[in-house]
Amino acid sequence: MCILKNKIALLFLIASLVCGISYNVIGSHIDENGLLVEPFFLIPLTWLFFFTSMLSFIIGFVRKAFFPKKETSLKNS
Repeated sequence: MCILKNKIALLFLIASLVCGISYNVIGSHIDENGLLVEPFFLIPLTWLFFFTSMLSFIIGFVRKAFFPKKETSLKNS
């Protein structure tokens, strides 16, 4: 299966990597009031994009393996 044919799945995988890397790069700290400040919203977004990407890859694989496109051939009369 060509990875370029699954552009949506690849896009979700890249979004997952961006969210995961940015969560680690931003980091967390404790402010002067003693509260933990971190970009918590990036954790569920990372997993959401990752599982959406894997689901898209699986659906694309199943479609290609079990439901191949029927080729139409042009016959010259």
